[in-house]
Amino acid sequence: MSIGLGQIIVIVLLFLVLFGNLPNIFRDLARGISYLRKAFKDSDKNKIEQGEGLEKKTSTKRKGD
Repeated sequence: MSIGLGQIIVIVLLFLVLFGNLPNIFRDLARGISYLRKAFKDSDKNKIEQGEGLEKKTSTKRKGD
């Protein structure tokens, strides 16, 4: 009998809940996600200000139409 991935995840979660670190881990994870979102948003804003993010608009009509 071998231990599967699902069983390992359950054991790790139980370990974290028993020792009380789960709320801290989720808080740190949420902070990391919000930091990444802000970094990507700032990066996109800088590209747009520099003109790199602008797409050229082309007409979909043909000359013969």
